[in-house]
Amino acid sequence: MGFFSRRKIRVLILIAICLAIILITIAYAKYQERQNYKIWDIHFEDLSASTVGMADYTMPVFSTTILTNYTVSFKNPGDSATFQFKVVNGGNISARLSSVVKSIPQCVGVNSKDAEELCSQLIYTILKEDGTELKEGELLAPNSSKIVKVLVEYPKSARKKYKNEVKISNLDIDLLYQKN
Repeated sequence: MGFFSRRKIRVLILIAICLAIILITIAYAKYQERQNYKIWDIHFEDLSASTVGMADYTMPVFSTTILTNYTVSFKNPGDSATFQFKVVNGGNISARLSSVVKSIPQCVGVNSKDAEELCSQLIYTILKEDGTELKEGELLAPNSSKIVKVLVEYPKSARKKYKNEVKISNLDIDLLYQKN
């Protein structure tokens, strides 16, 4: 029958089938590996600040999901500072807000009684873009972001003006996310 006998053809076909099975197995393993590759990337971006009244501030330092090392100063009722930023989920895993950690503000002024009084009336809250409070358990979908605001305010209802400004520090926040 010439160069290729039936036996040789069968062996070649068997070798080709084995190679095809091996290649298909490798390709499927690579496909599964790519499908199972999870990316976790939760962080803050685009920090900005604004004030109302006679308020003054220093800009926070932010790292991943922490705002730290900033102060605000107030003198009059209605003074406020708002720090706005985006919480970004740049990964492909849904994230759940597991904990909102806020430090206890510290107020210092020329007159310690004024500082203590202002601090007792201080509004210090973390809000979503719509003005509602950010709460534990909220989801952040993969490849999405949410605008968050930190509001520090000496309310108008307080009505007492201070001769000297009161400086508020220890306003650190940490938004802890976990895989959903």
